[in-house]
Amino acid sequence: MTGCQFTIWRTVQSENVDNAKAIVVPQKCFVTAAKMTFQNSKGKDSRFGSCQNYNQFPERGSEKLKLGTAYFEHISHSFNTLTKCLGVKNPKALIPKFTGESGFYPNALGPFRELGIGQLTEAAILDVVPHLKKYRRSLETSDDLSCQEIAADQNLWSETQFDQGCGLAADEVSARKNILYSLIYHKLLANWIANDFKKFRISNDLMALRFFPTAPSEENIPAWTLDKDRYHVADLQGVLTSISYNVGSRGIVVYLKDYLSKKLEAGAIVTKDDFNFKNDMSWLNSMSKEQIEKLTIDKVTFPAYLKLYQRWGHPGYGPDMMKLIYKFNEGVGFHVCTPERIEGYLAL
Repeated sequence: MTGCQFTIWRTVQSENVDNAKAIVVPQKCFVTAAKMTFQNSKGKDSRFGSCQNYNQFPERGSEKLKLGTAYFEHISHSFNTLTKCLGVKNPKALIPKFTGESGFYPNALGPFRELGIGQLTEAAILDVVPHLKKYRRSLETSDDLSCQEIAADQNLWSETQFDQGCGLAADEVSARKNILYSLIYHKLLANWIANDFKKFRISNDLMALRFFPTAPSEENIPAWTLDKDRYHVADLQGVLTSISYNVGSRGIVVYLKDYLSKKLEAGAIVTKDDFNFKNDMSWLNSMSKEQIEKLTIDKVTFPAYLKLYQRWGHPGYGPDMMKLIYKFNEGVGFHVCTPERIEGYLAL
């Protein structure tokens, strides 16, 4: 591979308060993620791509790369530095996500040409590229020298389009850029969901369904509702952000609006249990079409609704993430590689 020079960013202790709160994901989490995935891959595999240079699209049907200690040192340092400098609040929540997407294999190639560690789609890349300059400027003005070094890395910030997929899915150099793009996309999803939450008046629908927010900033909440089932707005939006990486930001809010509208039409209510993405949805697989048609909306949770009606992405995404969390907790230690709170991630 030619065309990029790999720069090692320094690790700098800063007086910046945000850095003092930064969560560091241990290197063994990335090693474990790789060991968990593609265990049956031998020889040439359609799930991996090969590249001759960074300006082409990966050629499908390559061997799984052999990842050594140097790679995991680079990838863990890159992930931790980028999550810190971009202000990702809970980087451990992304470990199961990226494990499920690629196992941190840089040349992973999805069935629909998704690229690399974050399995970036063409649409995601198109969303990210216009925002690169804004995020780079935010790092240039940081008082943390490691963030300034990231901002100065020309190769990292050069725009890579989908048809130049090798720039995002080839080796440790492209892996670093893929992590950057994936983290920016994650932050964009969170912002879009917060905006669409207001645009589609989701809070109003939830209140009409007897489900009330607990956030202190919420106004005009009747006192008689205080003993009712409550939710944190940030937690619900966090759950939607987690699932939206698979469904899409606009998709998840549209599905939620449709789900709540059907609940309202039926005179039903919703509770925290209706937003629990931890539970296995396989019970729906055994149901006949006739049995599914007889299901009434008051008995259907939002995860079950997605399982039944989601038309793109993977409807079992939430339970799959939960299975990976259990595997990490059992293999590496409780919450070493996974978030301490499931609330705001896969449940309320």
